[in-house]
Amino acid sequence: MSTGQLNLARKWRSKQFDQIVGQELSVRMLKNSLYLNQLFPVYLFSGQRGCGKTTTARVFAAALSCYSLTDFQKNPKITVVPCLTCESCLAMAAGNHPDFIEIDAASHTGVDNVRTLIEAASLLPVMGKKKIYLIDEAHMLSKAAFNAFLKILEEPPATVIFMLATTDPQKILETVRSRCFQLFFPAINTQALVKHLQEVCLEEKIKADVKALELIVKETQGLARDALNLLEQVRFSTGTVTQEAVLKALGHLSEEQLLGILEKIVQGNLHDLLQYLQVINFQVYDATSIWQKFIELVRLALFVKSGAIDAGAITQKERFESIVQKMSIDQLGYFLKNLYQQELLLAKTTVQHGLLEMVFLEMCRPLVQPTTGAPVVVQPQTQKVTAIQQQAEPVAVINSVVADPVQNIAWTQFIHKIEQLSDPLLNSIFKQATFVSFDQVTKKLVISFAQEATLFTDWLKETEKIWLVLLKDIFGESVEYSAQFGQATSMANNKTVQKEQGAMQQQAQTTSHKIISPVARQKAATVNVSDKEAFKTANQLLDTFGGTIVEVQNDE
Repeated sequence: MSTGQLNLARKWRSKQFDQIVGQELSVRMLKNSLYLNQLFPVYLFSGQRGCGKTTTARVFAAALSCYSLTDFQKNPKITVVPCLTCESCLAMAAGNHPDFIEIDAASHTGVDNVRTLIEAASLLPVMGKKKIYLIDEAHMLSKAAFNAFLKILEEPPATVIFMLATTDPQKILETVRSRCFQLFFPAINTQALVKHLQEVCLEEKIKADVKALELIVKETQGLARDALNLLEQVRFSTGTVTQEAVLKALGHLSEEQLLGILEKIVQGNLHDLLQYLQVINFQVYDATSIWQKFIELVRLALFVKSGAIDAGAITQKERFESIVQKMSIDQLGYFLKNLYQQELLLAKTTVQHGLLEMVFLEMCRPLVQPTTGAPVVVQPQTQKVTAIQQQAEPVAVINSVVADPVQNIAWTQFIHKIEQLSDPLLNSIFKQATFVSFDQVTKKLVISFAQEATLFTDWLKETEKIWLVLLKDIFGESVEYSAQFGQATSMANNKTVQKEQGAMQQQAQTTSHKIISPVARQKAATVNVSDKEAFKTANQLLDTFGGTIVEVQNDE
């Protein structure tokens, strides 16, 4: 393949030490090692992908075999290695140097591959003074392969140098790492990589704005290969590389659009928010990137609001600070909590943009701030919260959302407090309950418990002094609760359930607090409740608490 057909990442791969971008410390150590002629038998190059590990290893290997190495050791100021002109350097450039063997560990993971390598390492070099083995993605080697490799690393031949390159050094055995000269390659500094991209654009005659190049570096997180690939991708999509072109190629919303969404959410106007989402046509953008960028924006707003940092990273600084002033720290924390809670669902759902709309609309609604007294509702002036009147008809669907979202938040906070009690039974009962309504005038709270919770009415009454205190902390001291219990969907099912509940409740009363001897436990017979229609309640209890249902004979 000719040079003109290579992509930018391959065409601009460094050939000499001075061409390596942003890895000054590692380059200095390697050059000093060459100058002092103090070489290590094993080198470990570790760091992020696309930051120059393999490239640096190749340059170092070429310098070790370069015919100008002796002159470099005498006067490094006037001699450059590799020289790129000697027979050894030309062979390295062509990829057919007899003393340089590059192995991809991802496809050579077995112990047999390592044994073959060890046998070949005993042969003397042909063209240079050293036989060099570069093992890329070294962490992919199996444990057996590493153990077989360990012996030659302890006592390597004088004419052999091993170089290991990896993105995950922790997967390499500690006994191997301890025998290596380790070099870490961090992400490249932003200014250095932007300067490198400017040089590439100048040589390749690519029209590019500096702001666009800075955005490319930011999006690729300082990885040179990814930055060059993205630059080439944008280059083929437009005549001039601009910020808008980069964002379009990535499928990302612009800073102005993200600020617009945040602004509409803070205003609390659902109509304006939905209309703005349609105007920017946000469905054509990548949903995951919108999610990530919006989280970054809200986090930055939280830090700015708390005074930890300024808004220096934002281009439209005045507009951003104006939006931040309209929000409280509690509101920003509420936004972040909503975003993080739905992150796993975003990765699983097939309607990601629909989920984004739902999350934005939820954030647009008022925030309930619990106090020692009654709840305080923080809401925009354009909205008015009224109590939702619910019918007394029991709710059959567990955890269905039928109440005002504002009051649902208070109920969620109550459930969180219940979870902290470390009472599995109480926790299970209330988690299966449904918040129906709360009248802020009469202070009447309606809770719909699951149908099976009728078995535990006495337990709820006995523990009322525990959980009622938590309920009053959230809904106020004067709260009065009213409990409802679900009903079966048909008369036949209702009779079956009532019969089963009565039997189990009677059994619970007769066997309450009874101590069963080990002998009786051994005689206990397991009850077959596989028929889920006949033993609905029993199966629901098993799903909730696990275990086995047994029949214990009287142990008199």
